[in-house]
Amino acid sequence: MKINKIYILIGISLILLVAILYSRSEQPFPFYPYIDTIFSKDFTWGKFEKVQEGMSREEVIQLLGQPLSKHDWGNPPTRKCWQYSKDGKLEPIADFSCYLAQVCFTKGRVDSKPVTEFGD
Repeated sequence: MKINKIYILIGISLILLVAILYSRSEQPFPFYPYIDTIFSKDFTWGKFEKVQEGMSREEVIQLLGQPLSKHDWGNPPTRKCWQYSKDGKLEPIADFSCYLAQVCFTKGRVDSKPVTEFGD
């Protein structure tokens, strides 16, 4: 009987160890892929799908609200990308992969809206 309790304790310890290691692995969380993604206040995937090439910056703000950050690309900068999501929602508890949703502009008009999954 005492040996069975030891095996149960070892089994539970191994399961917990695997769970802890997996939660820090930057792997996708299988039940909710966006679990470690922070989104801007007004962002929804439905609104993001409505963003079309050629839309102005003002139209994007009306639809999605303010981005979390803005980045210039090129030398000299000819393209600007607005980031509507970022990593870190579960820090410091866990670190799963995150999704970066961006809207990019050239000459003030949407030219693309890339979505990238990141795992450090």
